[in-house]
Amino acid sequence: MKPTSDLFATSYFFPLLALSLLTGIGFVFWQNYEEHQQVSQEIALEDARNFSISVVEFRNYYAKKILPSLVKRGVPVMHDFENHPDGAAPLPATFAKDFGRYLSSDGDGYKVKLYSDQPFVWSQDSQHLDAFEADAMAYLRQHPDQPYWKIVHQDGRKVLRYARADVLKESCVGCHNTYPGTPKTDWKAGDVRGVLEVQRPLSYGVADEKHAWRSFLFMVGLALITLFLLAVMMRRLKLSLRESRQLLEEQSAANEQLNTEAGHRRQLTEELVMSQNKTRAVMNSVTDVIIVIDSKGIVIEVNRAIEKMFGYAMDDILGQNISVLMPNPYRDAHDGYLETYLKTRQKNVIGRTRRVEGMKKSGECFPVDLSVSEVQLNDTVVFTGVIRDITEQVAVEETMAQARDQAIQSAQLKSEFLANMSHEIRTPMNGVMGMTSLLLDTPLSKEQRALAETVSSSASALLQIINDILDFSKIEAGKLKVHAEPCALLPTIEGAMSVVADLAFAKGLRFDYFVDPTLPDQVLMDDVRVRQVLVNLLGNAIKFTDLGYVVLRVYAQERKNQPELVFEVEDTGIGIAEEAQARLFKAFSQVDGSTTRLHGGTGLGLAISQQLVSLMGGRIRLSSQVGQGSHFFFCLPLKPVGKEACLEAFANPMRGIFLSDADRVTDLIVQQMADLNFELTPFDTFDAFYEAIERSAPETLIGVDVSRLEDVFPDKAVRVQKMQALIDTGRQLIWNVTRQQRQDSAYHPYLENDQAYCLMKPVKISFLHRNAHLIESGELDKVEREIYHSLEPDDNSAESDSSVPSGEQRILLVEDNVVNQKLALAILAKAGYEADLAANGQEALDRLQSATYDLILMDCQMPVKDGYQATREIRALETTTGTHIPIIAMTANAMKGDDEKCYAVGMDDYMTKPINPKKLAEKVAFYLKPHD
Repeated sequence: MKPTSDLFATSYFFPLLALSLLTGIGFVFWQNYEEHQQVSQEIALEDARNFSISVVEFRNYYAKKILPSLVKRGVPVMHDFENHPDGAAPLPATFAKDFGRYLSSDGDGYKVKLYSDQPFVWSQDSQHLDAFEADAMAYLRQHPDQPYWKIVHQDGRKVLRYARADVLKESCVGCHNTYPGTPKTDWKAGDVRGVLEVQRPLSYGVADEKHAWRSFLFMVGLALITLFLLAVMMRRLKLSLRESRQLLEEQSAANEQLNTEAGHRRQLTEELVMSQNKTRAVMNSVTDVIIVIDSKGIVIEVNRAIEKMFGYAMDDILGQNISVLMPNPYRDAHDGYLETYLKTRQKNVIGRTRRVEGMKKSGECFPVDLSVSEVQLNDTVVFTGVIRDITEQVAVEETMAQARDQAIQSAQLKSEFLANMSHEIRTPMNGVMGMTSLLLDTPLSKEQRALAETVSSSASALLQIINDILDFSKIEAGKLKVHAEPCALLPTIEGAMSVVADLAFAKGLRFDYFVDPTLPDQVLMDDVRVRQVLVNLLGNAIKFTDLGYVVLRVYAQERKNQPELVFEVEDTGIGIAEEAQARLFKAFSQVDGSTTRLHGGTGLGLAISQQLVSLMGGRIRLSSQVGQGSHFFFCLPLKPVGKEACLEAFANPMRGIFLSDADRVTDLIVQQMADLNFELTPFDTFDAFYEAIERSAPETLIGVDVSRLEDVFPDKAVRVQKMQALIDTGRQLIWNVTRQQRQDSAYHPYLENDQAYCLMKPVKISFLHRNAHLIESGELDKVEREIYHSLEPDDNSAESDSSVPSGEQRILLVEDNVVNQKLALAILAKAGYEADLAANGQEALDRLQSATYDLILMDCQMPVKDGYQATREIRALETTTGTHIPIIAMTANAMKGDDEKCYAVGMDDYMTKPINPKKLAEKVAFYLKPHD
């Protein structure tokens, strides 16, 4: 490794160091130069401002002090004062112009000029405004209190042109309105009569730039000298390292020669023969092998058990190195271990029992327990080892380990099967859902569109079933984890509500949620899994409720002196019998067979929800009666992050009236608004509501639930008449609508009226929180629009949000599945892109040898070479080219950790199949867009 390190130091270190130094010097030089120019510009602006002020003050002094004295003495005041036979004084404007010409003739580069786009008649011939003067005149008429300036190039140098408004004062208005030749006679104080301009050359120039370049070159020279000295030092260091390696090699050779010396070993063996004879009888009676070695590892004593255990005769093993009883790698390393111990006296084996492998004379290896002790004989150290054959013991342990391994392997196979099932199912689903989405974007007859939409909704339902099965399998395999992180409470709740809102409103249900305002704004929880549980519970409630409402309430409670966050889903559905509740949270369980046939489903949703809640440290329960609806609760430990509450009450008391149903949901809405310092009065009949509008104060907010209008007036013609009647009151109206109502063309004239504001159901409480100040002030026209969908679906929304594709941008699609190839190419074509195709990772690498691409869409599981290996090799090639091609993974692998695996090999982004066409178009546009 050392030669490689030297090569790095000589080949890469110095070029990188030189580049860093030169880059740093260039940056410092540029920054200093820019700061110098900025300071010079600021000085010039301040100087021009002061200069213009001085000119104006001098003109004012002339007009207020000198001119009145001259008038008292009978001196005439006129513009053509120089041609008066008896002498005359100039008008203030004439004086200012002549004074400017005088200052401009000084030769120091300063120029002063007073001009106007409405001059007196006698000065029109000399008034020709250039582009700057015209722009200054127009700007200063709009902004008389602000200066107008530009830096321009004149006669090969930079010049600051600084203009300020010449505003008429009260004392000047009469003169300007009555003086002969005035362009207009209705001047008034504060009008901009003209512009006073000061031209001043900037102080920095060629000399400053030359000085800066000299400084830059001097710094570069110093850097090059420093690099040269470092190179000399590193060369010397390299020579020293080479000499050190040579000395190390010579020392190793000497150590090997010492290890081969056998004379000392034979001498020590002869001295210990007498001692061996005395102890042999005792040793031979032991079934374990007792062996004695010297400090060099030579066997000097052994008992007869060696013959049965290892197959060596006693005479054969005496005098040999103990390592003959060991297989590699222990055999080669033993003498080194022994030498290290004698030097350091650090006990790793001495005094304890170790399980190692022994090797018989026949070469057969078997497990043994080895115990080693150290014995001091005068000045000599010997080591005694006791070796016990544990073959039978190990066999028993191996049987147990095998059973354990089989269990682990079974879990691994289950996990692999789960991953493969996810991949194999999602791959064709990607084709079905993607192609259906593209089909729906084409012109279709009503019957064809209905059939295609049925395919799309069925595929979405199938995907939800697949996801439920996969989630359940992950939980069973122990692969699903929760991650508690700080997250906002309201967006988590509102995100779950928006997922199932259309399902509830399509069935004509009332659907809303209510949050305790005192709950913390941020809590520690896994928001993804909480949203998943909420969607399951809300979806079940909607599925089993045909009339009435489904509501979600979120509040806190104490349990065993610990705070809990409670999510309660309440519905007016069919209810659940008590005997069925016990099995409701079991996998694949439904309330009963008839319910399964009527409502469908896998019976996994509640089982998954219970597991997820348990993983998050919470609990889930229900309360229900047949025909009376159900209450599902799940409670999680409440762990606030910060002290801020999720909702704040209105600063000032608010009032409103509301046309709505008279039911529990309305009562909850009234209570929620009361918690926010908003008194809301509901009405369930149109006439009473209309009368309340006429009696209400102007600041009272007026809300209308369009669903209530539909209930009260089933005839649409009558209904829109009532809506027009409400518009005719002249009051601002807040329509509370569903997405379907928002898209109903019959409602457009009333919902899009200037007096109207649409609030989508369910109303987001966070929306009220964000816009509280505007609602309090009655500025509904400034309130942000909470519209989930536009009036007409925009089939080209993905393209309209993306930047226009460039014809020079090239995309490489790496995908082995033919259907997925067609789908991806179609999605890209619809977004305005063309792509080259590679059927596997190796083909992608081959294409990169002959073409340059701006983006790669990479499948992960492919024949020949998969996406992971292909990405590794692409990133390895980029280390030599210095380029980076964005790579987006498009994979059917949806198991936990698959995204980390993609990022680990160098991919930039990750998408799971089925691919969402809009998201794919957005990601492609993002990575093809130039980034600073």
